[in-house]
Amino acid sequence: MIMACLKVCARSIPRISAPLTVVTLLALTLGTLANAPSADAAVFTNSYYVAETGHTFSDPFLSRWADLDGRKTLGLPVTEPVRASKSLSQYFEYGVLTGSKNVKSPAKLKTIAAGSELLDLHHDPMRLVTGRRVGSDRETSAFSPRTKPSNAKVEYDQQTGHQISGQILSKYKSLGGEEVLGRPLSDAFASAGNRVQWFENGRLELRANAKDISLGAVGFELAVMNGVDFSKVRADGLLAFNADRFRKFVGDGTIPEASGPFAPVEIKIPAINVDAKIEQVGIDNGVMGIPADPWNVAWYPAISEPGMYTNVVFAGHKDWWNVGPTVFWNLNQLVPDQMIYLIGQDGAGGTYKITKSYAVDANVNAAEVVSDHGSEMVTLITCDGAFDGQHYLQRWIVIAERI
Repeated sequence: MIMACLKVCARSIPRISAPLTVVTLLALTLGTLANAPSADAAVFTNSYYVAETGHTFSDPFLSRWADLDGRKTLGLPVTEPVRASKSLSQYFEYGVLTGSKNVKSPAKLKTIAAGSELLDLHHDPMRLVTGRRVGSDRETSAFSPRTKPSNAKVEYDQQTGHQISGQILSKYKSLGGEEVLGRPLSDAFASAGNRVQWFENGRLELRANAKDISLGAVGFELAVMNGVDFSKVRADGLLAFNADRFRKFVGDGTIPEASGPFAPVEIKIPAINVDAKIEQVGIDNGVMGIPADPWNVAWYPAISEPGMYTNVVFAGHKDWWNVGPTVFWNLNQLVPDQMIYLIGQDGAGGTYKITKSYAVDANVNAAEVVSDHGSEMVTLITCDGAFDGQHYLQRWIVIAERI
């Protein structure tokens, strides 16, 4: 069964026993998608294991990382979350995310000025090694503020007195400029055969024999300087982290995009004039329940929430006994590139573009429909096809990818 709601459509009576079969639905979805400790668990931890660095990655850090386009701006985690008396932080290759010690919302996590902090710790010109003052790059003229830019082609920061130019300027802008890297703390200069430039939140460098500018590993270096444990941990059964899945969602401007997981309360599908309330519906012994109101849409939080980068499943009635056509009557008219909007209590939500709209036999294995498919998406289901007097013989499936 994909769900009881698919068993009960308009002309059918409120309780019917046929339909789409999902043997051990929870085991097939929660056990595979969410690393749930048992097949009955209705908890999605959103936790993964990053084999490249040997560390775990979970919310709220994971969602904030994705929202910041972390693959190119922060890199992979190099420590576990670090709890201090007033803060909770996680170190990444190129930076650090931090929040209050009890932080739960991804939006409450901020990047620290890792470049500034690392310069203060590691590049202090008065630093001593074995009792001798060793100095640092910070003593070079590149850290001395300018009174004006050297030419009109550079980007000059009047507040710090430093300029950015050439390949470094191009990379700086492509990464998000001041919003991501902060203001320049130096001009570009040569150091140990590399060309480097420091910023409040990081460092850009053109390494010897390299063709492209890259971010310096200031997050890892800062973890080392702060004495943070960066030892690798075991995977302990967590799913392998795939960076391609986790990205920032920008939508199409119709609704504000939520940061991190959220509970949808409304669904809008403009192409078929659907603007419906969402009911949270449970799963009992593998049987997926139905919405109490035939004009509402059922959502199954035991499978997944929007913002968890996986498949989020909804169902609605096509029609209903003594009512006639209901919320998903025209679902089979949807075609690729049309939009679906899920909206949370605060008005923010997720924007999804339809990629598939198709019919399946009523006895299809539901695991093929509701399981994870490698990205954040929604699956909408309703009845379709011929009616045999008690049951519809098909189900209509709509798949939409979050944008």
